Amino acid sequence: MNEGLRRGPWGNRNGPRTNRGREKKRRPSRIHCGGNGAVVPADDEMARSGDPDERDVWGTWEELLLACAVNRHGTRRWDAVSIEIQSRTTASHLVTPQGCRQRFRDLQRRFGAGRDNDGSDADPDPPADFPLLEELRKLRVAELRRELQRCDLSIG
Repeated sequence: MNEGLRRGPWGNRNGPRTNRGREKKRRPSRIHCGGNGAVVPADDEMARSGDPDERDVWGTWEELLLACAVNRHGTRRWDAVSIEIQSRTTASHLVTPQGCRQRFRDLQRRFGAGRDNDGSDADPDPPADFPLLEELRKLRVAELRRELQRCDLSIG
């Protein structure tokens, strides 16, 4: 019998190939070019490893995705907002419509965008200029610059 046929799909005589002892290959980062020409990672691969819990879901990238999704869908379609974020993040199973709504309210309080809220449970749609989006974009760019500098230092 031909040696290759006897080995089968495993590639050796000792059984199936395993990844034991070898380092896991890292998939290349995907990028997303925004309409304004900004290039940012499509998901936050830089900061996370392992199994994140719910508080680890919301980094700067996810908050920026949330703000963009709310700007696009409004504050009455949290299902659509969460689906959009789920399609672009690694911890998508932890992103829920209720979590998106709560995090957006937290962002509004953090950036002072919700000061004129009357305390009701209703979610007003974001204003046309939406300063929260620009603030998060600036934070993300600064974060990416720091990461790039860190990578440059480790290479050089």
